Amino acid sequence: MPSLEDVSEYFQKHVLKNQAQEGSRLEEVMSRQIICVTEGIALEQLSNTFKKVSGVCVVDDEKRLIGVVSRKDLDREGTTVREVMSSPPVACKADATVRDAAALMLKHKVHRIPVVDSQAQVIGMVTRTDIFTALEAGH
Repeated sequence: MPSLEDVSEYFQKHVLKNQAQEGSRLEEVMSRQIICVTEGIALEQLSNTFKKVSGVCVVDDEKRLIGVVSRKDLDREGTTVREVMSSPPVACKADATVRDAAALMLKHKVHRIPVVDSQAQVIGMVTRTDIFTALEAGH
């Protein structure tokens, strides 16, 4: 998986110099199979989940995005998702461009960005790999 430095270098070379096209919308490159949890879940319940994915979205009772938990967050002090999640989350709408997401990832030093609808409900996720692949393809 590319590091933030790799993405930053690529972003500087290709995107900022307009060598990549304006860009696909996130809805074209996002993963739609995502895992969402609630903030009261015990961290130990996520151990198997993180064998398959590197991050999960945290939603409230109305399925609105309120945070993100990554593998790295599991090393923080706490026993519940609420105690270790990154909140407020960095998120994008589906009509944002790949460039927009790449810029947000670099600015906030995150590896994944949830994609939300107009009610802040999670509809997808983009990762560094999704962004890097889209930029490499010239989107």
